[in-house]
Amino acid sequence: MTVQRVLRDTRAQPEVVFYVGTTPTDADASVTVDIFRGDGSIFATDAATTHGATGHYSYTLAPQSVLERFQIVWEGTFGGVVQRQTSYVEVVGGYVVALADLQAESGLSTKTPAQLAEARQWFEDLAEQYCGVAFVPRYAREVRDGDGTNELELRHPYPQTVLSCKVGGVAQTGLTTWDLYPEGLVARDTGAFSVGRRNVEIIYEHGLDTVPSDVREAALTAIRSNVLSATAGGGIPAGVTQLITDAGTYNFGRPTSPFGIRDVDLVLAARKIIPVG
Repeated sequence: MTVQRVLRDTRAQPEVVFYVGTTPTDADASVTVDIFRGDGSIFATDAATTHGATGHYSYTLAPQSVLERFQIVWEGTFGGVVQRQTSYVEVVGGYVVALADLQAESGLSTKTPAQLAEARQWFEDLAEQYCGVAFVPRYAREVRDGDGTNELELRHPYPQTVLSCKVGGVAQTGLTTWDLYPEGLVARDTGAFSVGRRNVEIIYEHGLDTVPSDVREAALTAIRSNVLSATAGGGIPAGVTQLITDAGTYNFGRPTSPFGIRDVDLVLAARKIIPVG
């Protein structure tokens, strides 16, 4: 599953390659896309794509002001046979570190933006999973059980904005007046989340507004290590706990720690439980 992350209010241009066997191949005619929002509603149908190199097709997604997760279904006919592919675009509120800053790191200037973006996403996902908090604003959709109270517990801490909410299939109003608590709680000012099984659908933005400086530095270190270790001859032998190079001294943790890099893991361990308020 391919997920491309793009900043809100910036354009995205997802691309796929169609193959017949192992050979990139052009469609008999055009390739179109159907696009669905995170809640399954239709964003676009039979939208045109742009043809590039042989077998390559792209779609231009206009800048989005609201965080979202799009599912893109690509369809074309190849040699009389219909082929489909699915990709995803997630609109996010920020990145843990900019690509330009990664490219300025020693040894990374020759890496492609795609390589660096993939490594950055690896760090963001693992750091969020380990710490239990997103360090940049992210999109979330949950279907929960209503309990008859005016409160709803969310899976993610630091909710920022409720984008939409349905209770029993009925869209709720007055979302901007609902109270959002850092521990991951929504409290509505009037009405209740009526009792039911999976009867509450809530879509919201969550995460920190700005990346803490120590997490940003940890990201630079971890991403650089990840990219260089994937380079032929650039790997770090198993069991090494310290590496001294012209660029500095690197201390590594045990494989059981989240990144296996001591200085990075210490930062994230300290961020695992973030004080509220």
